[in-house]
Amino acid sequence: MKYFNDEKNILEKFRSVPISECYCSSEPEKKIFSLIHNEKNWSNWKDSSGKADLPPDYFSGEFGLMMDVMRIDDHGFKNKKGKIVNPTYARESQLEDELKNSEILHKVPHVFVIPDTGLPTIEDHNYIYYQKNFKNIISNHINKIKSYRQNHPEFKVIFFVMDESSAYFQSVVFPSEGQLSLGDILKGRPHLHWMDDMFLEVIRGSEIDYLIWFTPFKHLISDNLKVALPEVCVLDIKELEKNPIKYDAENMISAEI
Repeated sequence: MKYFNDEKNILEKFRSVPISECYCSSEPEKKIFSLIHNEKNWSNWKDSSGKADLPPDYFSGEFGLMMDVMRIDDHGFKNKKGKIVNPTYARESQLEDELKNSEILHKVPHVFVIPDTGLPTIEDHNYIYYQKNFKNIISNHINKIKSYRQNHPEFKVIFFVMDESSAYFQSVVFPSEGQLSLGDILKGRPHLHWMDDMFLEVIRGSEIDYLIWFTPFKHLISDNLKVALPEVCVLDIKELEKNPIKYDAENMISAEI
């Protein structure tokens, strides 16, 4: 969603999340959440996300913290030529062009475009794409931490991850292409992303101090009941889950048909 190209929009949406939707397993994690989520605390942060500014995106001398904001999704992948392809973004751009040509945007200037690519679920939301995107984006930003520390010595590092992926579950039986349809019931276990070994391995032992994992689009229904997935997870990298869950990537299916 292009609306989230602007970090300010990401953080504005984050601060609208009820505190009850946040998973924090320790007092330090709760404090980090509050220092960004609370409007009064947020007033102590400086925006350095402009092209002419020194990275990372935000910092606070008051709190001794600096924060880099990044986005990941489960759509994008590299084609055979090594080019990043994202069908969702491509369809979104197409719809926006149609809206501009129809002059609707002159009457309704603020429009959210949520595109339907028409692709099968496995091509539209793909766990392997998701995991690779997480690894590539996070690793790329980890490589920049050294320069961040030159700009803000002694500050602790927060990675704020805007995760636009859907919810997943590990199915007992992986259906063949074309067999899934709206309303189908499959047996499996929900994907607890903050405990997924493949994801945690990317950040374990890194120079990140805290990771804020914002997942506003993960919705999972089991037997007509909503699975209580947190909308925000705050992770203290030095205190990551000691017994992470190992999922079978080949059997992971998006809950979004």
